[in-house]
Amino acid sequence: MKRIFKKLSIWLMVASLGLIMSSLTVILFVHYWAHTEAGKVPPKTAVLLHAVHHNLVTPDMSAPKFFSPRGAPRFTSEMVDIPVSDGSTIESKIYKPIAEGPHPIILYYHGGASWKDMETFIRMIIL
Repeated sequence: MKRIFKKLSIWLMVASLGLIMSSLTVILFVHYWAHTEAGKVPPKTAVLLHAVHHNLVTPDMSAPKFFSPRGAPRFTSEMVDIPVSDGSTIESKIYKPIAEGPHPIILYYHGGASWKDMETFIRMIIL
């Protein structure tokens, strides 16, 4: 019986050590991703930007519940037209934090996604 408990306790220690090492690895990667050329971004934003950069997010995905807004709004948004050199404009949407800064700037340009897809992406980044 003692032998069984000894093997079980060794197995539990090894499993615990593996869990701790896995958790530390994830924490270190997220910490690394959060430091961008433009400054530090929140952990959720860092993970999402990493996923988008490596094509791990598909257009038909919906935002996980923990990205859904709750409480008072933290951002305002407005549509603007950015003039370009040929005289035309690029329709853009600017999201501004309500809280005092400084805040990092995230410039996301894309080719052809609909505003519905963009809204899902933006909700995941700004929350």
